[in-house]
Amino acid sequence: MRTRPTADFISYTTIDYKSNNNNEEIRKRSQSEITIENFTNNTNENRKRSQSSFDIDITQSSTRVSDEHLSSQLFAVIPDLKLLLSVGHWDSTLRITSLDTGKLVQTLLLHNGVVTCIAAAKDFGQYFVATGSRDCTVMIWNSINGSGKDDPLSSEPSVLYGHDDAITSVAISPEHDIVVSGSQDGTLIVHTLRTCSYIRSIINGVSRSPMNNSIESNSQSTPLRSSSNTSLNSGIPIDELKGITKVSSITWVGISRESMIVSYVAEERLLCSYTINGHLLASKIVPDRLYAFTFSEDGLVLVTGGDSCLIALRWVRTLELAKDGPRKGFESLLDGCEEIYHENNKKVGIFNSPIRSLHLTKYERLLIVGLESGEVKVLAQE
Repeated sequence: MRTRPTADFISYTTIDYKSNNNNEEIRKRSQSEITIENFTNNTNENRKRSQSSFDIDITQSSTRVSDEHLSSQLFAVIPDLKLLLSVGHWDSTLRITSLDTGKLVQTLLLHNGVVTCIAAAKDFGQYFVATGSRDCTVMIWNSINGSGKDDPLSSEPSVLYGHDDAITSVAISPEHDIVVSGSQDGTLIVHTLRTCSYIRSIINGVSRSPMNNSIESNSQSTPLRSSSNTSLNSGIPIDELKGITKVSSITWVGISRESMIVSYVAEERLLCSYTINGHLLASKIVPDRLYAFTFSEDGLVLVTGGDSCLIALRWVRTLELAKDGPRKGFESLLDGCEEIYHENNKKVGIFNSPIRSLHLTKYERLLIVGLESGEVKVLAQE
């Protein structure tokens, strides 16, 4: 087991992308480029504050809130081909843009509703793209043309069915040959990536059952639309299960390298982790609304960010803060607080707005953090 991944990040770079009409200010920023600041000296006060805020067990449910910001699930990048794929457009299209020229390369109109999420991955030179839509379907492409002569997505996609409501999130894993989709109907559906065969459905329970005061989540071996009406995990009829368990829309779903599936429900602030066979491993109500998710390179740690302006590192299997085992002695919460002072003796560097996106570069050398304020901060390992 590697101990380097998601170790303490000690420095970061700040790039401000906020709109600014002052040309002189923009010129000064471009001349000074970026400022490297030290991350090593977090104060004990801030550490205690950060830790205490994440030890709170929130049991109050929250109402659905419409988020006016663009989700990172609307974009996917294929670095080798220098292509940006974007969805969420009003005309229900998937658009592909060249990162070299900034020009639109291809526009696809295949879904019958607005495309809500996209994922892309590569496996030994083969590229995969998956999209989810309000039309309740998922589309899979298993080849991308990188020659530049033809459209990148020129082949016909495979279409996956099974959800009864809009798709909200999709994740693909070529290593494990699966694609997982989450929906507003409160379910996760697992298909094979290459043959697009149905595997199983997972009902994501987000309220506590009155029977045992525990989170209920059940897996089926047949599609939800089949005649089967019994959960194979618990033996409880599906109709009865729906009567005792509230089901809320899936906000995000991800697949770790260790073949574990993680889902998040924003309405309940609930994280759940499952085995690839659909068995519930852990569930955790987190204290803040989350917007950004990524996995460590070894697939053992989930990195999240949200309203609290903190980056939390959690074990995927238990969803507890990753501060023990191979990560003992490392920080499990990062708030960007610095001990560097300028001439006005003002502390700088703290994450001062919600975290909207996270990305770990190759070998986890850098953690790139996108803030709601328009700033991008880059943290580096010690």
